[in-house]
Amino acid sequence: MLKDKDLKEIQTLIHVGKERGYVTYEEMNNALPTHLISAEELDDVMIMCGEWGRVEEIHLTYVVLKLWDERRLVVPITKFLEEPFQNWTRSTSALLGTVLWYLDPATDIDQLRIKLAELVKNNPKWDGRFFNMQVTSMDSCTIEVRALMTAANADKAFDLRCDVREGLLEFIRAEMPEALPRRRQLQVESEYSQVVAETDA
Repeated sequence: MLKDKDLKEIQTLIHVGKERGYVTYEEMNNALPTHLISAEELDDVMIMCGEWGRVEEIHLTYVVLKLWDERRLVVPITKFLEEPFQNWTRSTSALLGTVLWYLDPATDIDQLRIKLAELVKNNPKWDGRFFNMQVTSMDSCTIEVRALMTAANADKAFDLRCDVREGLLEFIRAEMPEALPRRRQLQVESEYSQVVAETDA
C-alpha cells in the first residue's frame, strides 16, 4: 500500500513526465518506493558475463550480482533485455551435477558404479533424486566416464561434485590403480627380420 509521501513523489514524477514528455530511469528509481520493486528474483543463481553469482539487489536500471568470490557485478537492466543469460533457479533451485574422469579402457566400470553409489548415497548434499555413471566417449588412450548426481541447489551441487570426484580418485588410487590411463606399445616383427633370424640360425 502506498504511503502519502510515496504517492506525492509518484504524482510529481507523472507531472514532470507530462510537462517534459519523458522521465529518466534515475528519476523513476528515486521516485518509486522499494516495496514496489519485486524481490521474487532475489537470491536467484545465474551466469552473466561469464560469471556465476546470486542476485543481491534489483533496481530499475541495474541488478547487482554477488559472485562466488564475494565480488559484486553490477549489470545494466538493458543487458538482460538484449543478451541471453543462464538462470539456474528460475523455477527450482535443484540442479544436476556432472563429474568426468578419463580412465584406462580396461577399467571395470561396474566396480566404479558400486563405489559411486556408496559415495553419493552417504553424502548429505545429495537430494536423493538421481545419480548414474556412463562411459560417454573414448579415444585411442582413454575412456571418458561421466557421473551425474542431483542436489537441492547450486552450492550443494558444487560441493557434492567435488566430494565424489575426490572420493572416486582416492578409491582408484588405492583399489584400482589399473584404471589410471596407460600407454601401450605393440611390437611388430617384420617378415624380413624373421627370415634373417632363421638364416642366421
